[in-house]
Amino acid sequence: MAAKFVFIFLFLSCAGPRRLGGFCPGGCAAERALFRDLAVTHLVAKNSGGPARDKLDAARDLGLEVLLVAPPPLPLGQLCTSAREAADWIEGLA
Repeated sequence: MAAKFVFIFLFLSCAGPRRLGGFCPGGCAAERALFRDLAVTHLVAKNSGGPARDKLDAARDLGLEVLLVAPPPLPLGQLCTSAREAADWIEGLA
């Protein structure tokens, strides 16, 4: 199963912050139109590595300030050097 990324974007506009998530099906042009309609001045997004290019491109095209928030570091995990070692580790979790 492919990984699914969920983006939560915070748009800052003259009317105050507004939280939106997901993707606009019309691509970059639709994102630009949405940003204009909402009078967006800033885009705040979590940088989770997914496909959010349209929002970022639209913000750049409109000269908006963009703040990408880095994800927290991953916790340290168990390093296994063989399949047997990994299986033993997994069995030990139960």
